[in-house]
Amino acid sequence: MVHFLHPSRVPRSLVPPDARKDAQGWRVVQEEASPYPLVDICLNVLIANLEKLCPERPDGTLCLPEHWNFPQEVADHFLGMMTWQGRLTDKTASIFQGNQMNLKLVSIQKAKISASAFIKYFCHQKLIEVDATAVHSDLPVPDIIRGLCSSNWIQQNLRCLLLDSVAGGASLSQILEALSRYRNRSCYMRKALHRLFTETFSVHVTMPAVLQLVAIGMRNHPLDLTVQFTASACALNLMHQGLAWGMPVRLLSEVICLLFKALKNFPSYKQLQKNCLLSLTNARILTDVPFDRLSAARFVLGWLYKDENPKIQTMAVSIFSILALQLTREQVTQLDEDLFMAVKELLAIVKQKTTENIDDPTLLFSLKALWNLTDESPATCKHFMENQGLAICIQVLETFSESTIQRKILGLLSNVAEVRELSAKLMTEDVVKHISTLLHSEQIEVSYFAAGIIAHLTYDKQSWLLCDLQRSALLQDLHASIQKWPSSRCKMSALVTYRSFKTFFPLLGNFSQPAAQLWALWAVYHVCSKNPSVYCKMLAEEGGLQLLCDIQVDGQANPQAQQIAVSILEDFRMHFTSYRRFPLC
Repeated sequence: MVHFLHPSRVPRSLVPPDARKDAQGWRVVQEEASPYPLVDICLNVLIANLEKLCPERPDGTLCLPEHWNFPQEVADHFLGMMTWQGRLTDKTASIFQGNQMNLKLVSIQKAKISASAFIKYFCHQKLIEVDATAVHSDLPVPDIIRGLCSSNWIQQNLRCLLLDSVAGGASLSQILEALSRYRNRSCYMRKALHRLFTETFSVHVTMPAVLQLVAIGMRNHPLDLTVQFTASACALNLMHQGLAWGMPVRLLSEVICLLFKALKNFPSYKQLQKNCLLSLTNARILTDVPFDRLSAARFVLGWLYKDENPKIQTMAVSIFSILALQLTREQVTQLDEDLFMAVKELLAIVKQKTTENIDDPTLLFSLKALWNLTDESPATCKHFMENQGLAICIQVLETFSESTIQRKILGLLSNVAEVRELSAKLMTEDVVKHISTLLHSEQIEVSYFAAGIIAHLTYDKQSWLLCDLQRSALLQDLHASIQKWPSSRCKMSALVTYRSFKTFFPLLGNFSQPAAQLWALWAVYHVCSKNPSVYCKMLAEEGGLQLLCDIQVDGQANPQAQQIAVSILEDFRMHFTSYRRFPLC
């Protein structure tokens, strides 16, 4: 058996329910954590091409090819899929005539078939369950009962029914039975979900089967506000804190997508929106679960603009700071007016916190969000500069001395420094003074980002024509600071990440500025050593290996720079050799 797992989607601490104590939950985890079954893919193809693959009888009905036989489980599943996709009609149901399909579970919910078709195609089977919820009026309940009673086998087994399940609200098992049996009846679904919310309010056990029933209720009643709101509250109970780590990714993804669908259907219902916002505070969901992050970012920004509640503001900023890093550059551009508003609002929060001298999570999350938003986004950097972002950053550096704050400010300014048309605006006395001071910080992360800003600011010699001595002094200071750093394999308290190496390439190719070249090489080696599968691939695909080879063979290159270039090519050779463009230096 082969399982295809996305490398970033592997559950970190997935503990499946005990198969003996919770068989349904165990089954959900096994199904949801595995790839979509091949049988589903095949059955979908068959359903889409049913009339092409199945010959017609003289009376116009369809029949399966003579050599086809379906096992009972596959036949039941096939019928359920046809019903779900709305493909079950008098004509297509005719393939169930005869004995090529052995059915036990007949699901014809909301299907439009006649009484004669039901009796002819299904009642000869040895059925143990029929779900005809909300079936079309062409098939009234008396005709269903009459048809079932026409089968001697069914008549005989009706006398042996085990009445061992009760759907109600007295216990969790009764509630779950109600959610399962009445999934298409909104009136019962509302009551069952309300009881479920009370039962799961302080639950400490992962219940994937229960969450799946909640998702089914949301999916079946998208326009019922009570169902959607109560289900969202139940989902929060079932996914809170560490419970989400025991849930399958696919199930969590479905629940989040259903929550966003509910937001579109009920955009003015604030408590439903708040439940969705609360669900996004979950670390597992934000890091591992696939969902529309652009829509999520827009939704969270809406709360950031409108709600003045400090707790909501902190929540919204913390979520957005992570989403901003996960958005592609194209998605950031698609934020359009929201992007401008986001930068403006985040800077307003930073300015307010700095003026009031409040160092709290909201300030840190706001700085992180600005840092992530400006990463390789010239448009965002421009918005940042146009909204007094530079002055606010200087104010922050003059107010707070914590290294975590300094690191975020420097990371933000380094993004601006990478934009050539904006970097000259950073060459002010205040900026250069603060950057030069922080270059000598004992915290390697702070010194590293300060060095990066200096490397980018000093790249364009033309901008320093009137103060070339200052530029030379900065480069000498940069080189001296790098000599004091530990090995580029060192561990930093915060993980350094990059979307691309392209902004490094001008520095790597500039032999007249060895200090800046040395910083770029140190940075490349550092991130490659921490995550070689990502960054070695990035370096190879973007054409950076040739630049390293050029440094290695250039007679005028700095010996220390040559040594690091050789180390990158040799230490990570096994990661590079799989690429056709790997140069032979």
